[in-house]
Amino acid sequence: GEAGVSITWDDGHESHYPYRFLRGQCCCAGCVQEMTGIRRVSEEDVNENVVAVEWMQIGRYAVQFLWSDTHDSGIYPFDLLLKLAAVLIAQQANNRDYNQGLPIPYLLAVILVDCAILDTLVIWHYHQAVLLDIA
Repeated sequence: GEAGVSITWDDGHESHYPYRFLRGQCCCAGCVQEMTGIRRVSEEDVNENVVAVEWMQIGRYAVQFLWSDTHDSGIYPFDLLLKLAAVLIAQQANNRDYNQGLPIPYLLAVILVDCAILDTLVIWHYHQAVLLDIA
């Protein structure tokens, strides 16, 4: 598969996020203007070769990545990751850009929004899977 981060949720559902896509969704104050919510850094601004070199779980609600471009301040809550999974499914199904009004509530219902805790996180680095147990 494409290099990126894969998550297996506690209900068995699997989500895969290409590195550049995920890095471009960072919601930290450096990537999104705090007062206006306007995105400063998007996927197009991220180096095509960016990878997640390290990660850690934040409480029971999020994960944080250290990216190869040295960015490390973004926190990715599990609910955001579920929404992003829906965006990626919609991109594949509709072959449309994820900023063009996708039917995310419907897709989230399909994905089961209530899965809150992830059991495992897999980082696909150079197409080689490394399974990281964070339970």
